[in-house]
Amino acid sequence: MEWLVDFLKSISGSRSFTGATFVTALSLLMGPTWWSKYFSPLPKEWVLPTTAILVFSGVLLSLWAVAAIWEEAQWFLQKNPHLFKSKITRSESTLMILLAESPDESMDLANLNGIPNAISKLELREVAATLARKGLIEVNMFGQNFVSLTPYGRRSALKLMKTIITSKRNA
Repeated sequence: MEWLVDFLKSISGSRSFTGATFVTALSLLMGPTWWSKYFSPLPKEWVLPTTAILVFSGVLLSLWAVAAIWEEAQWFLQKNPHLFKSKITRSESTLMILLAESPDESMDLANLNGIPNAISKLELREVAATLARKGLIEVNMFGQNFVSLTPYGRRSALKLMKTIITSKRNA
């Protein structure tokens, strides 16, 4: 029985070995049914251990596949937060408009004077973090006070400015 413990240890550590074990067990069990001229039926005492190996390796492969899909989904959502649009608050729109005045340059939040709508610098940092999570701005990795619009942020700022201009004309 010690060979079984060693086998289970090796199968749980290697994906390629687990895949090969799954295919082999599946072939041994289903081969006589699907390809009767290539496979002979298993002896009765081998059916239960082969089925157990098939189930164990199949569950391991399934868990690894689900984990890989989950990681890819998280990566995709982090790289594309704009796919899930959320409403922009007044403070966020204020910062977007300030950034839209020079869309190709970074803005230094620490040296920003005359902030409209009386947003404190602490609130401004929080607003910038929220906009970064939404994929609208990028925060410079070397200085958290430097922010710039992402391509999606530029398009959103343009729509925001058009909305403001249209509402002023209608007023």
